[in-house]
Amino acid sequence: MNNKAYNAKVFAGQIGVIALVIMALAALGLSCSVIFANESRSEIIDCSLVALLADPQRYNGKLVRTSGFAIVRFEESAIYLSRDDAEHTITENAVWIGSPAKGVPFTSLHGRYIMVEGQFRAQSDGLQGAFFGSIEHISRTRILEKHDLNWKMN
Repeated sequence: MNNKAYNAKVFAGQIGVIALVIMALAALGLSCSVIFANESRSEIIDCSLVALLADPQRYNGKLVRTSGFAIVRFEESAIYLSRDDAEHTITENAVWIGSPAKGVPFTSLHGRYIMVEGQFRAQSDGLQGAFFGSIEHISRTRILEKHDLNWKMN
């Protein structure tokens, strides 16, 4: 076999190996995207409380993650835009928050700024319909810590 024929045969073999590696990587990438697409976290929409209040039908029935000032007490569980809205019970600037999933801490959220994840409903049954929507089936909450506003860069 001459040198050209040998080089062509080696080259063809290398092309076959490269094609096989590319197909394997493509299959692996496809399966990873399917796995991630099925994770519940990838379906959660990050949105502000303002967005939920401004366009509740857009988020109706969807899993959302939002934040605000929490009031959690007898016959009132809601997340408000601000502490002032909560102190003055301005329900137009709040959504009702339903019962959390088992194991999700709830009572420690009262009077704190929080992040909450759950299913948004444009119509609320909370406090005789006084709120403009609700977040039900709470799957996760987190207290939002304060930033030191007096901190200065050197």
